[in-house]
Amino acid sequence: MKVLAIDPGTRRTGYAVLDRFGSLAECGVLATRGKDLPGRLLQIHRGVEQIVRRHRPKHVAIERPFVGRSVASALTLASARAVCLLVAAAARARVFDYAPTQVKRAISMNGLSTKSDLQRIVQLLLGLRELTSADAADAIAIGYCHLHRLNSGA
Repeated sequence: MKVLAIDPGTRRTGYAVLDRFGSLAECGVLATRGKDLPGRLLQIHRGVEQIVRRHRPKHVAIERPFVGRSVASALTLASARAVCLLVAAAARARVFDYAPTQVKRAISMNGLSTKSDLQRIVQLLLGLRELTSADAADAIAIGYCHLHRLNSGA
C-alpha cells in the first residue's frame, strides 16, 4: 500500500509518497507560477494528478489548514487543499487529514516544533545527507504521522 502525503499551499505544495513500511518512493515540491489563483490551482491539480497516476496511492494524508491571524490566508490555503482532495476523490483513495500539531507530535513528540526542527528530524529518519525543502519535509512528516496512526491502530 502506498500513501501520498500532502502539505498543501497555493505557491508551494509539498508531497511525499511512502510505502506502508515508511520507505520513501518520491518527494518534492509542486511550485506554482503566476499571480492568478485559479491558474495556480490548476497547476496544483495537474501536478498532484500526475503523482497519483505514477504511484496509485490507496491513502492520501493531508494537513489541515492552520487558521492563525489571517483568515483570508487560511481560506486561500483551503482552496489548494480542496484541489488535492478532489484529485484524491477522483482516484478513489481514502483521505485522512491531520492537524499541524498532530503531525509535529507524531514526529518530534513536541507539538510546537519548528519547520527547521521537522526538516532535521526527517533528515535523520531517512538518513539523508542533505536537508529536504521545508515543504517536502512537512509532507514526509504528514506521511509518517499517518503510518504511525495506522500501525498503532488508532
